[in-house]
Amino acid sequence: MIVAQRKDCRVSAIELYPIYGCVHYTQPWSRHDDAVIAWGGVLAQGIVGIPLVTFIAVFWFYRVHRGQYS
Repeated sequence: MIVAQRKDCRVSAIELYPIYGCVHYTQPWSRHDDAVIAWGGVLAQGIVGIPLVTFIAVFWFYRVHRGQYS
């Protein structure tokens, strides 16, 4: 959403799902801008997803090996 707004596109809707999300925005001026907006979404998912998956993996591993889920 932030990248789309910086590229002067009007954001009309944001849809969030358990594994992914969609941002609906007006058509950017060029294909390059469209690609930058798309990669901005990939980067945002990585910024949120990688620490979350790491946190869950570490603490799940810790609990399993301490015998809480055996």
